[in-house]
Amino acid sequence: MSSGNEPNGDVGEREKVLPVASEAETPGQKTERSTKGIKWFLLVVGILSSAFLFALDNSIVADVQPQIIETYPGSIDKLPWLSVAFALGAASTTLVWASLFGSFDYKPLYLIALVLFEIGSALCGSANLMDVLIFGRALAGLGGAGLYLGVLTLLSALTTASERPVYVASTGLVWGLGSVLGPVIGGAFAESSATWRWAFYINLVIGGLFAPVYLFMIPSVDPRPEQRTVQKAAAFDYAGSFLIIAAFSLGTVGLSFGGSLFEWRSATIITTLCLSGLLFVLFGIQQCFCLFTNLEHRLLPVQYFKSRTLVLLFVQSAASGAPIFVPVYFIPLFFQFTRGDGALDAAVRLLPFVCFLVFFSLANGAIMGKEGHYAPWYIGASIFIIIGSALMYTVNETTSTARIYGYSILLASGAGCIVQIGFIVAQAVVPRSEMSAAVAFINLAQISGLVIALTLANTIFLNDAQIQIANILPNASPDEIDSAISASRSAFLQSLSRDVQQQILHAIVVSISKTYILCMTSGALILVLAFGLKWERVFLVM
Repeated sequence: MSSGNEPNGDVGEREKVLPVASEAETPGQKTERSTKGIKWFLLVVGILSSAFLFALDNSIVADVQPQIIETYPGSIDKLPWLSVAFALGAASTTLVWASLFGSFDYKPLYLIALVLFEIGSALCGSANLMDVLIFGRALAGLGGAGLYLGVLTLLSALTTASERPVYVASTGLVWGLGSVLGPVIGGAFAESSATWRWAFYINLVIGGLFAPVYLFMIPSVDPRPEQRTVQKAAAFDYAGSFLIIAAFSLGTVGLSFGGSLFEWRSATIITTLCLSGLLFVLFGIQQCFCLFTNLEHRLLPVQYFKSRTLVLLFVQSAASGAPIFVPVYFIPLFFQFTRGDGALDAAVRLLPFVCFLVFFSLANGAIMGKEGHYAPWYIGASIFIIIGSALMYTVNETTSTARIYGYSILLASGAGCIVQIGFIVAQAVVPRSEMSAAVAFINLAQISGLVIALTLANTIFLNDAQIQIANILPNASPDEIDSAISASRSAFLQSLSRDVQQQILHAIVVSISKTYILCMTSGALILVLAFGLKWERVFLVM
C-alpha cells in the first residue's frame, strides 16, 4: 500500500493500490453534516446549478454560430472567438481561482465568480457589436472557471468524507447534462422569436431563480481562519497571475488570427506567438524559483511535473479536448450546410455523440471505482478515438446520416471513457491536503486543451474554406467568400448557379473534415503516452 503520494516503482510492477489519506489522517474533518433535509437539498441543487451553467455555456454557441454571424455581417474572421473566448477566460484564470479558493472564504469568492459570469452573459445577450459579444464570452468564461472550482470546493467542504465521492461525482453528471442540452437550448432559441440572444439570457434566469440559495443558504467557509484578509491578499501571487493570463491571451490571439486576418509569416503573428512563448517560459521560471511569491502561495504546483504519472495525465487530459469539443462544434455545422437543417434540428443531430460521451463517462467512473486500473482505459479509448476520427474524416456531403451517427458514437465512446480519469487518478496519487490543487492542475490541462483544439480547428476550417472558395470564385470579394462560409442560406450563395453551389458545399465539407485530423492526432498522442503509464490500481478513498 502506498502512502497516497506519487506511487513508487517502475512500469513493470504489476499492481499498486493507492488510497488517498483516510479520515483518520485528517484531523478536524467533519463526520456529520450540520445542514440536512430540504435545506440541504436546495443547497446542493443551487450549487450544482453553477456547474450546469458552466457546461451549458461551453457548448451553447456550437449551434448558433451561423445566426450570430448573420447578425454581425462581415465578422466571419472573428468566428473562432465565439467558442475560444469563453475557454480562454476559463483556462487563463483556473490557477488563479484555485489559489484564491485556497486562501479566502469560499462564499464571497463563489459569489464574485457568479456575478462575473452573469455580467458576461448579459453582455453577450445584449451585444450590438461582435467585439462586445466576444468580450462577454471571455468574461463569462473567467467567472465560469471560478464557479466550477467553487462547486467542487464547496461540495468537498460541506459534505462528510463518506458521502463526498458521490456528491463530487454528481458534478460530472450535471456537466454532462449541461453539455447535452447546450446545443439543443441554443438551437431552440435561435429558431424562436426570442432569437439566439436568449441562449445567454437564460443564464440570468437560472441565476435569479437560485439567488436566494446563493445569498442566504451557502455558509461561509474560511480555509485559513488564522490569517486576516490583508495578510492573505499580501501573500497572493500577483506576478504569476499576470504572466499566465497574458501568455494565454497572446497565444490564443496569435493562433486565431493567423491565416485569417494576418499571414502566418507576418510580423504581427510571429511577434504575438513569440511573446506568448516567452511569457510561458517566464511564468515557469517565476513559479520554479518562487520569484515575487513563495512555495506555499505560488499558482502552479510545480512539484507535480516531477511525477511521471501526473505529467502524462496532464498531457493526456489536454489532448482529450479535441475529440470532445471539435465534434460538438462541427457536427451541427455540417448538417446545417449539407441537410439545410435549422439550428434546432442540427442540435438534435448532435445528441447521439453527446449522449454516448456522457454515458461512457459515467460508466468509466462506476467501473474504475470498483476495479481501479486506469491505463487500459486510455489504451482502449484512444483506439476508439482514432478509428472514429478517421471515419469522420471520410465523411462527405453524400454520406448517410446513419453512418455519421455511427462514426460519431465511436468517437464519443472513446472520448467519454477518458474525460474524467485525470481527475480521479490525480486526486488518488497526491496527499489529501493537495487534492484541490490536483483538481485545478487537471482542470487547467483540460481547458487549455479545449482552447488549443477549438482555436486550431476553427483556424483550419476558415483558412482552408477561404482558400478553396477563392479558387472556385476567383473574382469574388473577401466579403462574398465570407458570406458563403457563414451560412448555407446566405443571399450570395443562393445567387450562384446550382453547380457552383455544389462545388462550394463540397469545399466547406472538406474543410470541416480536416478538423478531425486534430482528433486523430490527439488520439494517437494519448495512445503513445498510455504505454508510459504505470500498470496500477487507484482508489479514491476519502
